[in-house]
Amino acid sequence: MSTPTGFRNPVVPGFNPDPSIVRVDGDYFLITSSFEYFPGIPIYHSTDLVSWSLIGHALSRPSQLDLRSCEPGTGIQAPTIRYNKGCFYVTACAVHRTSPANATDPRIMPRSFYVSTSDIWNKGSWSDPIYFDVLGIDPDLFFDDNGKTFLSVAGLVTDPAARQQHKGIPLAPHILEVDLATGSSLGPLTLLRTGVVGNGVSEGSHLLKREGIYYLLTADGGTEVAHQEWICRNASSPFGPWEVGPQGVNPLVFNNNHPEVQQTGHLDMVEGPDGRWWAVFLGVRPVKGGLTRVEEHFQKSFLFSPGQDIHKDGWYHLRTPQKKAYNLHAVPGSIALYGGPYDLRVDENVTMLLQKQTAFQGVWDVTLDYQPCAPGHEAGTTVWWSKWAFASVGIRGVKSQGDTKMERGMVFRFPEPEGDEFKETVTLIEGPPGPIHFRIVAEPTRYTFLVGADSTSLREIGSISSRVLVRTRPFDAIFTGTHLGIYAVGADNQGSWTPAVFSEVIWSGLRAGGK
Repeated sequence: MSTPTGFRNPVVPGFNPDPSIVRVDGDYFLITSSFEYFPGIPIYHSTDLVSWSLIGHALSRPSQLDLRSCEPGTGIQAPTIRYNKGCFYVTACAVHRTSPANATDPRIMPRSFYVSTSDIWNKGSWSDPIYFDVLGIDPDLFFDDNGKTFLSVAGLVTDPAARQQHKGIPLAPHILEVDLATGSSLGPLTLLRTGVVGNGVSEGSHLLKREGIYYLLTADGGTEVAHQEWICRNASSPFGPWEVGPQGVNPLVFNNNHPEVQQTGHLDMVEGPDGRWWAVFLGVRPVKGGLTRVEEHFQKSFLFSPGQDIHKDGWYHLRTPQKKAYNLHAVPGSIALYGGPYDLRVDENVTMLLQKQTAFQGVWDVTLDYQPCAPGHEAGTTVWWSKWAFASVGIRGVKSQGDTKMERGMVFRFPEPEGDEFKETVTLIEGPPGPIHFRIVAEPTRYTFLVGADSTSLREIGSISSRVLVRTRPFDAIFTGTHLGIYAVGADNQGSWTPAVFSEVIWSGLRAGGK
């Protein structure tokens, strides 16, 4: 194991928010939020805090995580990883709905849980969830050196006096002692502190102990530009009262409206073998023009073979799949999708496989061989943020009125620059049936879509501004990130019975970063 002498941020690029970290001997393990994507909670490994590789997921079975009908931007939020007495513990919560049915409909707070394993390298070893008896988000387990176990969550402030004094959204960290074996409460919830900056929110709590002193980390101000990390301490108890760090210490991390990195917070800390402490936290890189520094060329080719674990290669489903809708045996080196009955804009398990976009500037290449079996059946490739913000290009079954012959149409679908509507263009594909090559060119401010018989004969079919993917409307998935992927869908309440065969999937480009 080594400690970093120089490093470049971000260390884990792309959609990897709310990191939590732990060290066991010479190995570091880091997890992040996964929201409505399955499998849930990616686990990354490193020996130097700089080079990270995906080794698995904590939630990989439907018995652990059912994301059916989750709204965009819900699902798994701000998990925590800890290690105690030879066992890894991951605490999490799954949010399913945030939109009230009417003005009197109460908000549904999630119930937190944990999963555990003694062998983090074994993807199937994680337990089924043990649920706690409290509601709240961003759960954290703290194992005190006296043998007691404490759970902290961000929950609604219910104490009348504290709520009356608080300004802003009354969401704040609370703590209680729990029975680890059952998840049962061993006492009442105690309010730790309330936020005093931004929108008043204080969340993402983590408890640490060093030389007999308890430390409380909280993400304050909301996960927007005011997002920042605060630290407090207490010499006697994890229940407080908490001494807030003075000016110059707090905020511990705060970038405000920095032109290159903003929204920093949701921080976790780990001690290296040499006694130095390191922090990991989320950050957002705003784009107002081209890249200012190009530091790394990369290329990732996705090869498919029977028996392969596609999830370890970074492929994600949109929500928990009801059945296996892909086949690695149909054509050597390819993956075949069988389109399900759900449309792309339905809050259900759409037949879609997604990769996280890890750089602003890159090229996504896909070859598709697909003969639709019915009108409206479609398969293609997409740049995806949510059902409200995506663009796609693909092959659709087309049959003119009175025509008995099934034809193939090239469909380009994209969101209107203003408003909530989508537009699409459909043009007939001339010539005999055969593979079509698709390319999405990602740039800092736009995406361009190209098609052709192969990668040497491409023509542009359309483009969109990246701005339409990151509009912050009330219903958008504003805490998630952009993906590139492949999809297949049926039509008229029925899935497709012919496969969409994808091959030559390549993601390549230029990755920029700081020092």
